Amino acid sequence: MLIKLTLFVLWLIMFTSPAMAKELIYVQARQSKDIHIIDATTYEVLGTIDVGFPTDDVIGSPDGKMVYGNAFMPNGNPVGFPDTGLVYGVSTATNTIVWWGSIPGTPQHLSISRDGKRLFVPALNMNQIYVVDTATGRIVETWPSIIGNHGSELSKDGKRLYTGNALLGRIDVYDTETGRLRKVMTTRSGVRPFKFDDQEKYIYYQLSNFNGFEVRDIQSGDLVDTVNLPELSEGLHPDSFGTVNHGLAITPDGKKLVAAASLEGYVSVFSLPDLQSLGTIPVGEDPNWVRIRSDSKVAFVSNRGSNTVSVVDLETMKEITQVPAGSRPERFAIVDVE
Repeated sequence: MLIKLTLFVLWLIMFTSPAMAKELIYVQARQSKDIHIIDATTYEVLGTIDVGFPTDDVIGSPDGKMVYGNAFMPNGNPVGFPDTGLVYGVSTATNTIVWWGSIPGTPQHLSISRDGKRLFVPALNMNQIYVVDTATGRIVETWPSIIGNHGSELSKDGKRLYTGNALLGRIDVYDTETGRLRKVMTTRSGVRPFKFDDQEKYIYYQLSNFNGFEVRDIQSGDLVDTVNLPELSEGLHPDSFGTVNHGLAITPDGKKLVAAASLEGYVSVFSLPDLQSLGTIPVGEDPNWVRIRSDSKVAFVSNRGSNTVSVVDLETMKEITQVPAGSRPERFAIVDVE
């Protein structure tokens, strides 16, 4: 009787409890023109989504029900950037693309509104930022901007969109309700990946042609710190875009910053807020993007030269494994999916 009762209780737990969410990694791979799905706990590859165009970025919706990406439509021009881009929405329930949208210019790194209804799409070669309806893929707003926008990050309260300019060397801050430019912070060279703390007091950013990162006070706009990574090995030089380091993340608990050293093939870990070096961890070739699991214990690093994603233990400071992720994996998102 006791055994039957125990089995009945287990049945109730399994079939009447709300579905447990789990973290999945959606990685875009530019050359294989697809997205690879990896379990963030077991590190297993769960599937692949064929996009059919060179992919560039991936971001998840706040509720975990959708993933949004962008891609380029090659125009045959050997010089310059594509004139037309694409955005698309993926259902995480079926892992299929449910809508497509067209973007004038070359779409760059995406951000999404806190309510999940608007996708913010900077265009590198256009003087606009596009706001896309996440239900339909249609452009619903076009904000006047400036050529060169590359990365974007939304403030915690959702009221400000930060964009880093890879061509002109500046960080712009826009009001998400009006689309108006509210603040400009000028940097010494092109801005690559960047993050700010939960209090939105400091912004940490990597730069073109610089081996390290800088820290700036957001309120005053003043430069408060410059962190240099170890000197580059002989014979290593930035690519044509000035890429030295590309990939930056802050742990959800706010205690560590992880910076990718793209030319050297490692990530460097720093404590926050004092920015003391905790060491470096070798990963794959040409690390490009860093994201951290919600428990702040594991970092994931895309290696576009090795075609893998590194799994890095931030407690032992060691790489656990590398997971295959298509051809030239770059940006990715960790999505809490039911």
